[in-house]
Amino acid sequence: IKKVLADSDKMPVLIFDEIDTGISGKAANSVAQKLSIISKMHQVICISHLPNIAAMADYNYFLSKKVLGKRTNTSIKLLTEEEYKYLQTLGDFDLKSSSWLLTKNEIRLLGGAIFGDKRYNRTFIYHNGAESYYSNRGFRAILKI
Repeated sequence: IKKVLADSDKMPVLIFDEIDTGISGKAANSVAQKLSIISKMHQVICISHLPNIAAMADYNYFLSKKVLGKRTNTSIKLLTEEEYKYLQTLGDFDLKSSSWLLTKNEIRLLGGAIFGDKRYNRTFIYHNGAESYYSNRGFRAILKI
């Protein structure tokens, strides 16, 4: 339904929360393809637990939700090296690009940045100058709501 509405909707951002509830396999692949189509015209934020949906995204973030009383808080943070390596066990991400990762302050103070990608069926973690690196790279993060 949202795919049809997105074609005529002028909203720049569409949010799909828990879009994978009750689906898997072919249905999840179909949802992933539809989200990819929608993302050509809109900024799409999709909360999903399925790697086949996440694999279609340009960027992935780690989200966290915490219920405090009657409120649900969501937050996001950059992935650490360990979290990024775990993400790569769920699917193939950053095969043609790379993502910057949470970089320790002592490295940032020296002008450095940490990033990762996947090549040759292996996950690689690299470093570079933060100024040149952050200017044109995406990132993977954890969002805590």
